[in-house]
Amino acid sequence: MRLRRLLPAAEARRHVAGEGRREKGAEKSSRKADATPEFFQPGHTYAGSGGWKFHCDTLTAHPEDGELTALGWRFFNGSWQPIAYEQDDWEAHQANGHTDVTDGGGA
Repeated sequence: MRLRRLLPAAEARRHVAGEGRREKGAEKSSRKADATPEFFQPGHTYAGSGGWKFHCDTLTAHPEDGELTALGWRFFNGSWQPIAYEQDDWEAHQANGHTDVTDGGGA
């Protein structure tokens, strides 16, 4: 059984709608918080060892429990494939050193 950190549905919907993002000109709480998001970000591409890449197209929230899922494309073994990643996948990718390689910080 996989244990997952679940977000309240309203918080997930705000995140998906972009309301969780800072407004332009708002004070930054810390540069470290900006450098390490809590989940994949739409419009960003991530890379890791062995040629693995993931481009996140969008986020969606489970209608009952609000769990976020990133929908996008994974490049692995020489081809792009559609894929969905959940919160526990994000944590595993962070542990393996996968990083955001989006030019200019992404979308």
